[in-house]
Amino acid sequence: MTDYFNEMGWTPLADGETPNHFLHLARLFRDYNMFDELNVLNGEKLPPPASRSVVEALPNEKVTDAVLIVGLQCPVCLKDHVQGETAKKMPCKHLYHDQCIMPWLAKVRMNCSSCTG
Repeated sequence: MTDYFNEMGWTPLADGETPNHFLHLARLFRDYNMFDELNVLNGEKLPPPASRSVVEALPNEKVTDAVLIVGLQCPVCLKDHVQGETAKKMPCKHLYHDQCIMPWLAKVRMNCSSCTG
């Protein structure tokens, strides 16, 4: 059996250890995209993924002294913006590094990762 567990990347339960059923249930929901279905039952519906044209049309903004004085960071990587670099500006006015926000917008949701909590 140890070969099976190693091949699957799992570890067998120790003597007296009980399985974590909540973790198993969460993995099932994740694997079968059930979290979206549960949110529909709660009355919460997130916007659909952004279209490519909307994502590409987001304005770029040069980072200025005003941004640096306030001390704004990219909410994804938590690195400070550098003067003169280009950042994507969301409709809510949050600034992101291009390489940080574009995968989120293209693959996940067309809403600000900071505003969605």
